[in-house]
Amino acid sequence: MLETFTLKKHLDTTRQQLSQALYQHDAACRVIARLQRERDQARAAVQSARESEAHASKSSDVITGRETHPFPPLFLSALESQSVQLSAARKNRKKLRPKTLAKKDDIAAFKETSSHSIHKTSRPGITCLALHSTKETLVLTGGADHDGKLFDTEKGKVVATLSGHKKKINAVAFAGDLLATASVDKTAAFWAPKSRGSGYTRTYVVTEHSASVVGVAVHPVSHFAVTVASDGSLCYHDIAAKTCLASASEATGTGFACAKIHPDGLLFGVGTVTGQFQMWDTRVPSKAAVVLDAHTGSTLSIAFSENGSVLHVFIL
Repeated sequence: MLETFTLKKHLDTTRQQLSQALYQHDAACRVIARLQRERDQARAAVQSARESEAHASKSSDVITGRETHPFPPLFLSALESQSVQLSAARKNRKKLRPKTLAKKDDIAAFKETSSHSIHKTSRPGITCLALHSTKETLVLTGGADHDGKLFDTEKGKVVATLSGHKKKINAVAFAGDLLATASVDKTAAFWAPKSRGSGYTRTYVVTEHSASVVGVAVHPVSHFAVTVASDGSLCYHDIAAKTCLASASEATGTGFACAKIHPDGLLFGVGTVTGQFQMWDTRVPSKAAVVLDAHTGSTLSIAFSENGSVLHVFIL
């Protein structure tokens, strides 16, 4: 009996030791599993951070052959000297109200004096227009019929038709003696008067964008322009040289909706499809200098006052 008692006591002791060992093993396995899970999460977070950093770096990169600055010194000098002249004139306009400035009563008395159907009736609709800054009778329109029309209000007729886009036109602009159009077909075009006869011919076609080109803004130095697209990309162009100087992408992937250059020429504003407004420095085309998130809804258009002191943003 003593031997049996000893065996039972030894068995109980062994069972307790085995139970404790199993419990410790299970606890160790749980700790190891938790540490492995935390390690995997940390690795994933580091990888995600690296990818985000690489994407942001890629988005803010400017496509240019020069690392020091994307624009040639002579080109920058032209922008800055033009800005100095325009800024001085703008400050004078703050003191003197233009004689041609319309009053509220005059605007309230406006009425339609004529109506013209200048685009194709098969694809009706004028999608955009621009007024010439000095030749007050000239109006440039873009239509759903894929054409641009230069219309003379004094003569009451179309002076030139700009045909070549494959889809509707989103934006138009005057660029000195040239005309500019931007289209849903992912291109923008600049048109020059024909050397012989009347009409205009395409001299430079922008093909750098991979989405609908929604805006074209021409600098006071008329051979420089900016185009923006619905995928958040923008391009800087030397119209005279018929080349894209640089391009950039909006880092957050927000699509652009319109663009306008400030009267001084060193800044330009961009509206987005989310109502965000961005101010870019013309000389530093890598990222927006100022971002305002005060609106919701797609931006329809941007307008600076003549003296550049007031900004209007129109939201849908």
